[in-house]
Amino acid sequence: MNELFSFEKHREMPMCPQLVEQLTSYLTKVRPDTDSLLFFSLKRTGAVSIQYVNKILQVASQKAGIDKHVTSHILRHSFASFLVKQETHIAVIQKLLGHASLKTTSVYLHVPHKEMREAVERFDFG
Repeated sequence: MNELFSFEKHREMPMCPQLVEQLTSYLTKVRPDTDSLLFFSLKRTGAVSIQYVNKILQVASQKAGIDKHVTSHILRHSFASFLVKQETHIAVIQKLLGHASLKTTSVYLHVPHKEMREAVERFDFG
């Protein structure tokens, strides 16, 4: 059985102008004519499965010459890790990922040993 995306949460997400342009193009030129209320949908099912999305990502990765295994979950994790490296506030990352708890978001807070050492070395007890 194909697992379909669950839309239990409703939230508004900010988007950069380039993404809005790409999504508008998809909506007007690519999206099949369907009665589905879902933005991304297939004509036959009115939805897309996680497996379908991951297959599309696999094909796109191969075309782009990316040798790594890419899935929707890996992209989500990469997005969060990128935000952490850009020193984005953890509460902002939590909201963008749709996490109810900061504890869930903290999984992405990989703190290198070098940064821990540098933080401790900032103390001056003299």
